Amino acid sequence: MSFSSLTRTIVLFAVFAVGGLLARSECFPKGVYDAGARVGYVGEDTSTKAIDLQSGKILWSSLEANSPLCISRGILAAADYKTWKSGQFTVVILDSQTGKLRVRSRPIALGQSPSSSVDPPPTVDARFEKDRLVLRWESSSRYRGGAAPPVQQVNTLPAKVTHIVTMDPVTGDVTERLPEVTKASSDVVPPNSVSYRRLNEWQKGPWLVGDSSANIESDAEDKGSKIQLRVWDNQSGNLEARTNLERTGEETSPYVTADGKYLLLPDSETSGSWRVFSVMKPHEIGHVRLDPNPEDICIVGAQLYYLSSISVTPKTKRVLIKAVDLASGRQLWEQSLGERQISNMPRLPQ
Repeated sequence: MSFSSLTRTIVLFAVFAVGGLLARSECFPKGVYDAGARVGYVGEDTSTKAIDLQSGKILWSSLEANSPLCISRGILAAADYKTWKSGQFTVVILDSQTGKLRVRSRPIALGQSPSSSVDPPPTVDARFEKDRLVLRWESSSRYRGGAAPPVQQVNTLPAKVTHIVTMDPVTGDVTERLPEVTKASSDVVPPNSVSYRRLNEWQKGPWLVGDSSANIESDAEDKGSKIQLRVWDNQSGNLEARTNLERTGEETSPYVTADGKYLLLPDSETSGSWRVFSVMKPHEIGHVRLDPNPEDICIVGAQLYYLSSISVTPKTKRVLIKAVDLASGRQLWEQSLGERQISNMPRLPQ
C-alpha cells in the first residue's frame, strides 16, 4: 500500500472514530427546509420563522423556539436555547404549516455551559426514527479554568462526550442515554491539504459526503495557486474524481457547505465573486456575487442561500438571509433575521 493510500485509510478511520457523521441531514442557513424545498425554517435569537423559498415571504413566526432541527410529516422539531447560559435547552414540536406549539420537553442538560456571552450552543443533530425523535450532540471536556491548568491536563487531549436523547413527539417525554466518552484524536491529514471554511470555522483535511470522502490539496511546486478537489470511495479507498481549482493566491480560501456537497472558491478576497462547484461529481455549476464575509452558505436545487450581516453598533449586527439564482447569479430576495451580538471570525490555522 502506498503512503498516500495508507494516509487516506487512517484519515477515514479518524473521521468515523471522532463522530464525523454528526452532520445535519439538511443544509440550510440557521435551520432546515421541507422535503419539497418549498419552505425554509430559520432561527433567530428568540424565534423561528417559516419562509417561502421562492418569494422570501414570511409564512409564520413562533417565539416557542429559536433553532429548527428537522421536519417530518407536518411537524417541525426545534430547539429552544433561551436557557443556554445555564447549560440547558428544551425541544418543542411545532405544526410546520402554522407554527402552533404541540408539545415541549422538560429541560435537557447539554453537558457544558458557554464560556462567553457569544458562545453558540453545541450543534445538535436531530432525526425522526420510527415514532421517536433522536437528538445527538457532542460536548468537550477541554479545560476552561481561569488559572493555568495542571501539567497533566496540558498533556492530555480533550475528551469528546457524545450525548444521545430520545423524545416522544406526541407526549414530549424525554429519555437520556448514558453519555459516551471518546478521546479526541490528533489531526491526521494528507500532505499538502488546504484549509477551508466550513460550519463557521476553519478546517483542514477530508470530509464525508455520501459514500465518499473529499479533500482539497495543493501542488507544493505551484506555491498554493493551483489546488485540486479530490473525491475517493470510502470502502475501496480508490480515487473517484478530481478537478483543478485555480486561485489567485493563498489568501483566497475555499468554502465548503455544511452538507459537504458543494465547494465555493472566491475570485479574490474583496471582489465578492465566487465560483461554485459540485463535490459529488466535481464540476463548476455557477458563478455568483455575494456580500462580504458570507456565512452558512447552502445550495438547495437551483438556488443558493446564505447569511449576510450589517454592523449596527460595535457589538451588534443585523443579519439577513439572501437567496441567489445559480444560473444567472441574480439575487432573488432577502429577509431580515433580526440583530445579534458580534463574534470574531476564527483565525486561519497555521
